[in-house]
Amino acid sequence: MRLPRKDANQEEYAKAIHKLFPSLSDPPLLHLTDSAQPVQKMTLFELEQTALANSPLIGQAQANITAAAGAAIQAGTAPNPLVGYEADTVGSNATRNYQGVFATQLIKTAGKLQLQQAIQNVELMNTQLALRQTRIDVLTQVRRQYFNLLVARESIKINEAIVKFTHELYRIQVEQV
Repeated sequence: MRLPRKDANQEEYAKAIHKLFPSLSDPPLLHLTDSAQPVQKMTLFELEQTALANSPLIGQAQANITAAAGAAIQAGTAPNPLVGYEADTVGSNATRNYQGVFATQLIKTAGKLQLQQAIQNVELMNTQLALRQTRIDVLTQVRRQYFNLLVARESIKINEAIVKFTHELYRIQVEQV
């Protein structure tokens, strides 16, 4: 690319320069929001509270705690006695018929009930810790996405400034030629 010679004919020189260095249009502005709809601004705290209130993971962890508490209560109770009635039909298999009542009771000894309840109580504590971990995970995800959004918005602003700066540099260079 060679610049035309700058002689007496200024008009031809200006046309040649304009052909070599066309003027740039202004860069379009990026609109971060749709102006037709009102924007509801939320703080990080509000986003965190909304996530904690609506997360299905939190609901599942709370349901797991309720189930573990029920299992801990049940583990400490003695087994129920079994009472029943039994009868055989007359003449089946060439035997006499019989009818009768029965009752059985399983008795757990040597502290087995307390041991089972202690095991279930540890499980209950583990599910409570799992709820705390789930809450922390949900809050971490919300914070990460919130700060990613802030960085993306600032990146857009910086890129717009760089585009404007580049356009201005080009305009200055063309004027100097």
